[in-house]
Amino acid sequence: MRIKMTVYMKQKGFTLIELIIVVTLIGILTSIVVVDQVSYYNKLSFTAEVEKFIGDMEYARDYAISRSKQCVITTSDGNPPNYNFSLRTADGLEDIVFPSESNHSINLPDGASLAPENNEIVLDTRGTPASNETITYTSTKFSQTANITLNSVTGFITQ
Repeated sequence: MRIKMTVYMKQKGFTLIELIIVVTLIGILTSIVVVDQVSYYNKLSFTAEVEKFIGDMEYARDYAISRSKQCVITTSDGNPPNYNFSLRTADGLEDIVFPSESNHSINLPDGASLAPENNEIVLDTRGTPASNETITYTSTKFSQTANITLNSVTGFITQ
């Protein structure tokens, strides 16, 4: 008596449906990651813009303190919006030119603005304003806003 043996072929590879499902899932996960990365990059770029502005204010304040002069911070809503720093001397205002800039008037990046516009804040020889001052930095490019405060007691600039 002969025993009839059925030989089954071993399955090798994946079906087309399985491959389509895997590729679709990878595509969905990739799109989620890309959206998160873009929003993270925008937040990082906005933070860098604000930190540069704060750093410029701190530099000008320290520059004035080291010379025992008043520092004048001026914001302008010109085209493009800009800001500048000056020392108040007996002869009038003396512009502070930053090592990283070629001009005393520093333009804001595209889509950025400062409020209040056309404002002048005077810091005394200790680097403090007469009262707490708040400047609002707004970026339409990144749809974000930051409030920057100059403390009248300590002279610290905080966000």
